[in-house]
Amino acid sequence: MKFRLSYVFMVCILAAIVSCKKPNKTTDKPVVIKSLWQVDAKKSYASEEKVVIKFKNISPQALTIYDPLMVEVEQKLANEGSKTQWKKVRWLYCPCGASCPPPPRTMDIDQDQTKTFVWNKIEKWCDAQGKTAQQKATQGTYRLKLTYKNPKTSEREIHYQEFNIE
Repeated sequence: MKFRLSYVFMVCILAAIVSCKKPNKTTDKPVVIKSLWQVDAKKSYASEEKVVIKFKNISPQALTIYDPLMVEVEQKLANEGSKTQWKKVRWLYCPCGASCPPPPRTMDIDQDQTKTFVWNKIEKWCDAQGKTAQQKATQGTYRLKLTYKNPKTSEREIHYQEFNIE
């Protein structure tokens, strides 16, 4: 009987010690990842106006963007189930046959500075004869692609800004 009482007493003390442990603080709040960019862009552009998208660095340090002189735009083609297909819009940095210096690979955007991308909605490419061919972008949904280096992870990240051409 004495053994059982001491056993019960030990279990009660152990239970009291374990139950007095500071509870872990958990939260049901979703994790919010703060964007490094403040974007100034319209949702839709009329057929005669240029697409102008401004990215302002709102992070506490300079951000490095890749291919700063290349306007990378993609056009939405179709949805296949949960997957969306995008086609890269053809854009020339340099006219066909011209000898242009290579564009810079990176550019630093200081805190509170802005990088503006302008697209005249003209697709340009070099045809089989080496001449510049072009066509006006059609109505639809597009997105501009901004590739930058995350300062915390040093990994390349992509920010897509969608817009419509009416």
